[in-house]
Amino acid sequence: MPTPTATPNPNPNPNPSPSPSPNPNPNPNPNPNPNQAAAKEPFGVTLGAIIGHGICTGIAVIGGKLLASRISERMTLMAGGALFILFAIAALIQGPASSF
Repeated sequence: MPTPTATPNPNPNPNPSPSPSPNPNPNPNPNPNPNQAAAKEPFGVTLGAIIGHGICTGIAVIGGKLLASRISERMTLMAGGALFILFAIAALIQGPASSF
């Protein structure tokens, strides 16, 4: 009596891959990482951001005042105009961005 032969399985993976999710967000968990500072101390993070912005603004104001005393208003206007034209030319060469 002939022995039956097993037919090969056409799909070696018994668990087919799931269909792609319609959600474009690659992170399935929208909650923040519990180890991040904002999840544990939101008051401290907010206070630090306010203090940091205050320090940066103070440095910008003092630096701007010192720079304005050394450079004429005309020179500032000419440099700003030249940079504007330079960036316009660069944007024309680069073209519109397809995606971000």
